Amino acid sequence: MEAIGLLVLAVALVALGCLATVVSGKFIPLRIRVRGQNHGRFAGLGASEPVTRGGTGRKVAAPGQVSAQRA
Repeated sequence: MEAIGLLVLAVALVALGCLATVVSGKFIPLRIRVRGQNHGRFAGLGASEPVTRGGTGRKVAAPGQVSAQRA
């Protein structure tokens, strides 16, 4: 029975989070949401995020071939 209670609590918390997202989208004016967009905690939320390319810069060659390094 304890697992069922935890499952119900988890579903209720997810539903509450979804409801909070919908309500904030309906009642918070667009100008405030746009102003706060650049202050997002996670990468990619800002309107003008810098574009960076990750990786080592190496090109992968087929087996048995030598790959060339980028300058």
